Amino acid sequence: MKLTLPLLRVTYDRLRHIAPFNRWQLPPSQAVKFLLSDEVDHWAATCDDPVSIKFCSGRAWTLSMVDMCMAHEMIHVRQAIKGKLGDTDKEHHDKFFHQMASAVCKECGFDPEDFGG
Repeated sequence: MKLTLPLLRVTYDRLRHIAPFNRWQLPPSQAVKFLLSDEVDHWAATCDDPVSIKFCSGRAWTLSMVDMCMAHEMIHVRQAIKGKLGDTDKEHHDKFFHQMASAVCKECGFDPEDFGG
């Protein structure tokens, strides 16, 4: 499946309207910069200034993987809003992240083993 910026935006918007995301006061998609990259070092990444979500277009994607990966990155957006998005992978996937990931997996039916962190 080919990733597009409109697909990323609509995926973010759709997830933003369901629990637990709808309680997090996440910015609307218009306030988030979506990027595609051919770098394959990560599936996706989030930056906090400005809030941006970058997906790797060079990987093999399915629709369910886009949903799960966007949900993962939306936790990082929440961390950024709360000032808890650190600089390292370990800081990104801290106790706060794991608490949010548990809630997301429970509400959305994602397998915690596949969700990452």
